[in-house]
Amino acid sequence: MTIIGIVLVLTVVSPNMVFATSGAAHGPNTVTQTFFVSAQSATLPSFGGSGLVNTGINLVPTGSYTVTVTGDGVWATGDGGGGCSAAADASGSGAGISAPDNSCGYVGSGTAASNFLAPGLTAFSLIGQAGSGSFFQLGTSSTITGQSGPLMLGYNDNFYGDNSKGFSVTVSYTCYPGNGFGDTNHIHCGPPGQN
Repeated sequence: MTIIGIVLVLTVVSPNMVFATSGAAHGPNTVTQTFFVSAQSATLPSFGGSGLVNTGINLVPTGSYTVTVTGDGVWATGDGGGGCSAAADASGSGAGISAPDNSCGYVGSGTAASNFLAPGLTAFSLIGQAGSGSFFQLGTSSTITGQSGPLMLGYNDNFYGDNSKGFSVTVSYTCYPGNGFGDTNHIHCGPPGQN
């Protein structure tokens, strides 16, 4: 005679129990993303630009984001003095940029006038915006802190119709596994991981 036994195991789950997922033990990760920001990137159609670049990075006030930039933006193509062109790096300086981009010999950077996209910041430079907040200054090497909202990037000019080229912008930051519910001390990368 064969006896078949069935054993049932009943597990009681308390609402206070925490279950770790396979990603919970993972440490922080460095995320690096690169974007192209055209010298024609403006936020308002009236400026004649193509629109700010939405990076898809959601800035959090406790985060620290490293921004490094290469390239130059031409802000006067053929309509400078004598038909020459003027260019600037992400800090607004033309130093080190040779012809044909900078055939006008523009070198210095200055404060943007009231008719620029971001008055009071550096003219012909890379600027950032968190969501619909105020513009903030970026350059060839910058760190973003204390900002909240989607990171937008653009070029600070007052007329974009004669612009060309632009910047390769690399943004790096450290984030932690999990969605961060209740934890605002870190940038979180989403699942897997604990909250």
